[in-house]
Amino acid sequence: VPTKVEAPHGKIFPQSDRARDVLAALQAELAEQGVVVQLNTPIASLATSEDRVVGAVTPTGGTIGADAVIVCVGGLSFPKSGSTGDGYKMARDVGHRVAETFPSLVPLRVAGTADLSGVALRGVEGSVRVDGKTAGPAFRGDVLFTHFGLSGPVILQLSRAASDGLRRGGAAEIRIDLFPGLSVAQLDSRWIERLANAPRAHLSTLLQADLPRSAAGAFLAAAGVPGDRVSSELSRSERLRIVETLRAWRFPVAGWHSMEAAEVTSGGVDVREVDPRTFASRLVRGLYWAGEVLDVDGYVGGFNLQAAWSSGWVAGRAAAAYTRELASSRTSSASSAAKEDR
Repeated sequence: VPTKVEAPHGKIFPQSDRARDVLAALQAELAEQGVVVQLNTPIASLATSEDRVVGAVTPTGGTIGADAVIVCVGGLSFPKSGSTGDGYKMARDVGHRVAETFPSLVPLRVAGTADLSGVALRGVEGSVRVDGKTAGPAFRGDVLFTHFGLSGPVILQLSRAASDGLRRGGAAEIRIDLFPGLSVAQLDSRWIERLANAPRAHLSTLLQADLPRSAAGAFLAAAGVPGDRVSSELSRSERLRIVETLRAWRFPVAGWHSMEAAEVTSGGVDVREVDPRTFASRLVRGLYWAGEVLDVDGYVGGFNLQAAWSSGWVAGRAAAAYTRELASSRTSSASSAAKEDR
């Protein structure tokens, strides 16, 4: 598939911008390798014998025999794609531990944003606090207000830390820095000059230089400054509150939007029970895990796709080697048995 690299983050996309071209390339390779694709065949569980896998069981009780099985059924997010979380049940049924699942790369629910729906903050920096402590790295980019809360690239990046804090019973808060390149002192000096140059201007008018006009009222409310205040009436403490809020506009997180809206599922099959060199189960011979079903998730930027492809590639090669070794062992055993019979 011909690809292109897009600035400024070096993201790689098909030149055609069509996802179906990637699918077509995969299908062509499957056909060339003689792979049989069996559609409309749900799998209910894994078939095992002693300590190894022997196939997969369908909902009707039939068994599809196999010397090796790779479970790469995704997580719980994007259920329209077929993800149902079945892989977690399969894992538990054969003795694997499964870390609690929760949505990641997901919009967040925040109260009081309905009137701001559609407003975007560009080039800001977002961070997460859980119980007052920094949780995870900060990210720069855009934030979008929605009728239910916050979304946009920055929020998706921050959502894992926020969601993780919430599921643990903590109080999560998003902080948005509208001027990540300026210090509080620099921003305060700018505002002192601005107020002096326009003593009769309303604060909502002055704020248009810093954020969208439609967000001024909500911003001043967050700063604890009356919306009808004019420059000459602003006290020093109010000015400092405006400056501090420009550097850290705070939004208590009420929850995440939904698993359906999440780009990826956090949690999954415990990676301590999976060999990282082959993605083989440490508990069941011939069983392999790959992709989002594992307790592995990353940030926006193709990391989750790469993790899925890379783990699938490694698991596929390892499973093929395992089945060849098993077939060779059976041939040797059969040959030895034949010699003994003679």
